[in-house]
Amino acid sequence: MLRQIASADGTWPGSLAVTTDGTRLMSPDGITLAPIPPGAQVLYSTSSDRREYSLTLIGPLGVSTSYLSSTGAIETSVP
Repeated sequence: MLRQIASADGTWPGSLAVTTDGTRLMSPDGITLAPIPPGAQVLYSTSSDRREYSLTLIGPLGVSTSYLSSTGAIETSVP
């Protein structure tokens, strides 16, 4: 989903947004990227040149899943 919002020069947005009701992850220009499960948190960061990003979803019970664009790896952590 994020591939659709990369700029022509290959950089990623500096930030993403969560709707006020907490149900959707959005691009800065309003494109819905994904639904968010109830009670979940979203963390997003980019490298300084914005060519790589990481996206983490943390569930209400503390289980987290992260995606790293630099490696294509998905990591899951259970408390």
